[in-house]
Amino acid sequence: MVGGLEVLTGLDGFLKILSDALGIIIEPRKRIAISEAEKKVAKNANEILNNTDYPTTFDDGLLKMQSTKEDILARAKTRENKRLMKKQNNLESVIGHTAKNIDEKDVLTPPTDEWVDRFFEYAENITTEKLQYLWGKVLAGELKKTGSFSLRTLDYLRSMSIKEAEEFQKILPISIIIGNGDRCIVDEHTLYRKFEIDYPDLIKLINRGLLNKADKPIGFSQDQNPSNSIFIVYNNNYFLLSRRTKENQIIRLTMYVFTDIAKEIASIITYKPADEYLQAMKDLLEKRDPSLSFEIEKLNPCPRKLPNCQNDH
Repeated sequence: MVGGLEVLTGLDGFLKILSDALGIIIEPRKRIAISEAEKKVAKNANEILNNTDYPTTFDDGLLKMQSTKEDILARAKTRENKRLMKKQNNLESVIGHTAKNIDEKDVLTPPTDEWVDRFFEYAENITTEKLQYLWGKVLAGELKKTGSFSLRTLDYLRSMSIKEAEEFQKILPISIIIGNGDRCIVDEHTLYRKFEIDYPDLIKLINRGLLNKADKPIGFSQDQNPSNSIFIVYNNNYFLLSRRTKENQIIRLTMYVFTDIAKEIASIITYKPADEYLQAMKDLLEKRDPSLSFEIEKLNPCPRKLPNCQNDH
């Protein structure tokens, strides 16, 4: 207890929050071994639910089923039971993925009732394993830090397909976080080609509300950027991209900026970083004006005076 409040940590804390949220009781640490007999019972139950052995007839080539009130009611109950079982299976799969993303030392906080209600309403309809994995990471992230995922993000994820998730994942290796905290990608077709990004797919992400054109480009000039450097976070590492030469030549980079929804979704999608991406940015800048020279300095640890520094990475 801290300040009269129960501290919830790890898997036990997760199960306690889950029990409170869903109105069921789950015993922490209880492990259920499914016997062969239990598996057989479950198999038989599933066969009953999948049974379509109702009397049928054909009339002018059309399939017709007997339509007494009892028959209709039986079919309705079967369909409803199958629907509920499917929803429950979906929900339990998401919960399983959530548990995998919670460590014993994690301190957990219950989300708001509104957030919980909406999450489980949506999660029970997520049928594919890959998306259930993402929803599990969403719940784990929200338990670890309330407010990590907005209701608007849940609304977006509800309708996101696997293909759309993969299209979004594809641009993450060329995304950087700059000094003001914006996550963005440099709008340069040279870089798109080098890292196999299809521009039409980029336009799709813009139309879906995941990317916006930056209000103004970032640049290197004595007037706009006296330090002649840009602070960059890439793959949880911290860098300064700096111009060594002192000429007051203006170099600008236009950007597509991630929306708030996109930043939250990016936090749950894993991807393989493109280690040569920063070098490609440096080469691009030097190609713009051969008289200029840039260097990339890795900051380890990151100086606390710079924004977005987290030395625990």
